[in-house]
Amino acid sequence: MSLGGSGDDAAEESSSATGTQFGGRLRRDTAITMVAQVLAVLSGFGFTLVAARTLTLAEFAAVSWALSWSLHLGVLAGFGSGQSSVIVAARQGPGRVGQVLPRFGVLILSCCAIVVVAWLLVIGPAATGATDQVDLYRSVIPSIAVWIPSVALAGLVGGLMRGLGMFGPAALVSEYLRRTVLILLLVSVGATTDISVGVLLIIGASAELAVVLAASGWLWGRVGQSGVSSTGLEPTHVWLLSLRFVFPAVAAVVVPHAAVWIAAGTSSEAAADLAIAIRISIFLYLPQILGLRVLGPRIAARSREGDLGRIEPTLRGFASMSLLATVVCAAIFGLAGRTILVVAFGEGFESAYAPTLILIAAGVANSATGLSGAVLSHSGNEVFWSRTALGAMIVFLVAAFALPERGAVELALVASGVMIARNLIVASMTIRLTGISAFPSASRGALRSGIHLLR
Repeated sequence: MSLGGSGDDAAEESSSATGTQFGGRLRRDTAITMVAQVLAVLSGFGFTLVAARTLTLAEFAAVSWALSWSLHLGVLAGFGSGQSSVIVAARQGPGRVGQVLPRFGVLILSCCAIVVVAWLLVIGPAATGATDQVDLYRSVIPSIAVWIPSVALAGLVGGLMRGLGMFGPAALVSEYLRRTVLILLLVSVGATTDISVGVLLIIGASAELAVVLAASGWLWGRVGQSGVSSTGLEPTHVWLLSLRFVFPAVAAVVVPHAAVWIAAGTSSEAAADLAIAIRISIFLYLPQILGLRVLGPRIAARSREGDLGRIEPTLRGFASMSLLATVVCAAIFGLAGRTILVVAFGEGFESAYAPTLILIAAGVANSATGLSGAVLSHSGNEVFWSRTALGAMIVFLVAAFALPERGAVELALVASGVMIARNLIVASMTIRLTGISAFPSASRGALRSGIHLLR
């Protein structure tokens, strides 16, 4: 009896220690990721604020147009590697992932070369011809060509780092990098010289690319020399896994970010209003982005072990906290939104209130469905998730171009409707395909898990 009791006590103690270590790592990674995402959101808002006050309305619209296109094409050039790299790194571990890096490298280089050439020769000239300031928009085409590999490589490097648990280094190549560089340029160079917007963006894109390349070299020095062979991953397996994430990754930025360059064909004012609306509404997506970055690798690991149910209380508790935060933020903007816009961006931007409120409503609906998309995409159901993303992207683009008048409010309504519909479909299929729910829960255990994660 005494021996059996000792064994049980030892097992319980070991389990408790493992749980304590897991909780400690989860809190640490959450804190690091939260800081990076808060910086990303604040830098995006800060850039929009500075640009709106420093540049003319036409220049502000052109810069927003350039950032929108660079994000779309950079994600496309990444070929889904930003998501697939998290899964591969989490499953292979630091001892084997080094053997997979050259396969990702070939993928990124090939896709970037194709997309950059297509942008410079075909897409860029055609897209600028559809705007109301052709010469101004053509001046930013070269900067987008530099940003494309930067965005693609940053997604891959950040994904590999998060999959390996390197959340600190991953934070250095987060989204705030681009906007911080541009803010510094606008405040220093842009305010003291007559430098053109095109040259300003080229400098910013080159600086960001240099940082991303340095981070890539650092990662290669850490894990690239591993001599352990990767298990069950041929080059074609890596590429096919990445292929499953191409449409979801592109769709995530097409809806609603493509509304900016679609609106640019109508007027610079509509494009500027949507740029501000998207930037403000992203505040409501911060909890979801945080949850995806922190819990995504853990969902992949639990899925590999066949133990997804163990993480369900954390997912549902996190969804409860996320929904509460987004509802509060939505209420604040609903009551004081017009004042916020005038104080932050100046007179003339009150027209951004309606499209911002519409996109905020979609953010609340997104929080109400929890991290359902993360569960599907990291548990072996990437194909279905990819199909919903493709469908959402097609519906949005068809509906947007079918509008008799493509104003800011109309495009925001289309984007919000598509996002809400897709979230509901994904949430319902998550329960059906995985057997767990990511919906918010008011149960004591779920709330305790959510509060534990936030702490």
